[in-house]
Amino acid sequence: MRHSLRAILLLAPLLAAAPACNIVGPALYVAHGPDKVKALFELPKERTVVVFVDDRQSYLPRRTLRHIIADQATRDLLGAKVVTKMIEPRGVLAASTADQPGFPTDIITLGKSVGADMVVYVTVDGFSLSPDRQSYNPSARVRVKVVDGVNERGRIWPDDLRGFPLDVIMGERAGAMPDSPATIIAAEDRLGAEVGRRVAELFYSHEPNAGKVDRAQ
Repeated sequence: MRHSLRAILLLAPLLAAAPACNIVGPALYVAHGPDKVKALFELPKERTVVVFVDDRQSYLPRRTLRHIIADQATRDLLGAKVVTKMIEPRGVLAASTADQPGFPTDIITLGKSVGADMVVYVTVDGFSLSPDRQSYNPSARVRVKVVDGVNERGRIWPDDLRGFPLDVIMGERAGAMPDSPATIIAAEDRLGAEVGRRVAELFYSHEPNAGKVDRAQ
């Protein structure tokens, strides 16, 4: 320990004498890191929120992926303390199964059916492990809205009626496709969880996702 302390004390003057351009930049980067990506919308903390994932076009290969996406987004929103009251998403997903073909229940009604003031509404527009059915390169696209059921205000974010487009590309190297049912399911689950994380990150400041696309331009 004495040798280590002595080495540090001896090194200090050398560092101080070194050219500033070689020290200040890296030191500041280590201290502060890259700029955080800011939240695009702040959910009111006092409101009760539920995440609802809609897949009317059946892009998801398994219905359970709706649960995985919603569950991950819920956990991350709670973990980041964005809101303090969130409703477990399985109830609203179950309520949506009562929809008549061609006559889906409106989102405000779905939210109220489980006691939610607000719904983070996620529509799936694409979900694939491979762009060509040969190379492994998982990606997904969803659209996200926030719907306020208090006083039946309806959509409050974004301004675009279609919702905010969110592209998710996994930061994995392209490679061979999974070749067994178990590995395919595991890969789909990982992509679903990543979508949930990216949805949650729209609502709180976070570190940039290096190598991954998490917002549409």
